[in-house]
Amino acid sequence: YPFLVITQWRCFRSEKAADSVPVVTSMCYVPETSRLYCVDDSGYVSAWQMEPVLTDWFEDTERCRGLHSEVVGKPVKPVLGLCWRAGIYAVIHCDVVPEMDTLTTAQSDGSIFLWTLKGHLKGVLQQSPASQQPLWNFFP
Repeated sequence: YPFLVITQWRCFRSEKAADSVPVVTSMCYVPETSRLYCVDDSGYVSAWQMEPVLTDWFEDTERCRGLHSEVVGKPVKPVLGLCWRAGIYAVIHCDVVPEMDTLTTAQSDGSIFLWTLKGHLKGVLQQSPASQQPLWNFFP
């Protein structure tokens, strides 16, 4: 089977120890924009433009046919479109609602954030103890 060159994508240094690398905890892909949203345990959201990678992959399909063990193609990195700090806690999940131009992120403290697909904060749901009502904060 053909092998592709594996590329490490890093866009920032986290506040963690210098030798640690943020761990991606969730990701979601939006086919209409070819954008891959990744969230990590450092509290960041990264939006990668995947079109260069996918275009290169499909252009190399002729070289990918057949059984061989050589590395196929040149390494193509995705383009980092956006990167923002989603909060101080680990972001453990993300999902896109394309009809509403919204990215939702869930943090390890129980907060749920709603963002535009360009990284602007729309609102926050903060879960409180069971005896109280959830707290919603929406921003115009």
